[in-house]
Amino acid sequence: MEEIKAEWQQKKEVIVDGVEKKMRFKQWLEHTKRDIEYASLDASRAEISSQLKKKEDCFMIDTQLAPEAREAIRNAGFAAKPLSAADLSGLLNSDDSVDFQLTQPPVDADFNEEDSLIDLSEEEDVAMPSSPPCLPDYESPFLTVPSTPCPAQHQA
Repeated sequence: MEEIKAEWQQKKEVIVDGVEKKMRFKQWLEHTKRDIEYASLDASRAEISSQLKKKEDCFMIDTQLAPEAREAIRNAGFAAKPLSAADLSGLLNSDDSVDFQLTQPPVDADFNEEDSLIDLSEEEDVAMPSSPPCLPDYESPFLTVPSTPCPAQHQA
């Protein structure tokens, strides 16, 4: 389309019946028989834009839960392990074939947690740095007036 318009810009003046005429774009298209080509380009452009504006068949997600499922989710929220406690079988189209194992089995069956604890009772007391000495309780020689002066207020 841009090429056709550029060509028209260069050749606006056309000789018709021995007289040189300056033609408008539509007249020039008809005279040069390029109106069909331009119309097809314009139509295809309109078709493309209409296809781009066309909305596809949308899908919809139903977010309404059954009361039983809503209650199960609410109860699971108060459980110590919510994902384990949630009974989601009441949901529509729920897939019961997937199992989630939320805890890891111990690597060593003979593992005793008490053996792994470090006994700090045998360790010597660690010397902690002392805090700075307390200041004596006495009146400060400095006034408690703020150091930044306030602007003088004039009363009328």
